[in-house]
Amino acid sequence: MGDDHAAWLIVFVKAPTPGQVKTRLAPLLTSPDAAAFYRCLVQDTLAVATRLRGVNVVVAYAADRTFPNLAWLDALAAGPGAMTADRTSPHRSGFPSEESVARRNFSLASRSLGTVPAQNSDVRLGGSSVTAHHASARTIAPRMFLQQGQTLGDRLAQAFRWAFKQNASRVLVIGSDAPDLATAWLRQAFQALRETDVVLGPTTDGGYHLIGLTRPHPDLFADMPWSTPKVFDQTLQRIGRLGLGVRCLEAVTDLDAPEDVHRYLEATSSRRRRTRTAGFLRQYFANRSSSRSSVVSP
Repeated sequence: MGDDHAAWLIVFVKAPTPGQVKTRLAPLLTSPDAAAFYRCLVQDTLAVATRLRGVNVVVAYAADRTFPNLAWLDALAAGPGAMTADRTSPHRSGFPSEESVARRNFSLASRSLGTVPAQNSDVRLGGSSVTAHHASARTIAPRMFLQQGQTLGDRLAQAFRWAFKQNASRVLVIGSDAPDLATAWLRQAFQALRETDVVLGPTTDGGYHLIGLTRPHPDLFADMPWSTPKVFDQTLQRIGRLGLGVRCLEAVTDLDAPEDVHRYLEATSSRRRRTRTAGFLRQYFANRSSSRSSVVSP
């Protein structure tokens, strides 16, 4: 992709609070297991995102005061070597214990969008502090800011406004629940923004996992029927009414419902590439099957 300091990738991430993430996976997964599963999804997403060269990778974090420790994000951002922790227990999710990495104060996650990143106050996952405007051709460790807004549309609009204030010229926002995300898909999106106003990465359930812009367009996010199959089509209609050009990528699958999980496991059973998400699910179901067998055995 070259030395392109104006390309920004924002990854939307939630605090992995049990009972607050992946709730639609019940009863397939308990609340603690769903939270552990979500951590794996985030890990797979950031592992792909941080392999992009010459791109500013930023985590837009939805904090939760009941889950103030950000150490789990530090572990993800530390690089491939940090992503090889024990994966034998699905409850651990392959993550180091929070005691094994530096603890962070909740105030770090509570910085406002207007001040992060800023000169000498930029926050990077992984503990280093750098300025926001010195992207090189190497992989750039992700920074973080706090999501702001009442609705998903509000938060998306604010994230784009913030990025363009950092002199970005092409901005992608992605979710963190599609473990088959590929760097080629993201590079294709950035390339499309050289030629059009909007790029969309649809999901198979009628939403979108990626949206990219070359300038702020808050009207694309206002009063949308979020979390419904109508989002993608209504977004396309709104793009047309605004007179904007659009490019659509190949659809991906979010893992939101039990049937998504089962299809994903079946589809990945013969693939050479292994994600943390797939590893977690295989171990989880193997353990559950073993537990059931021990219960019924005489």
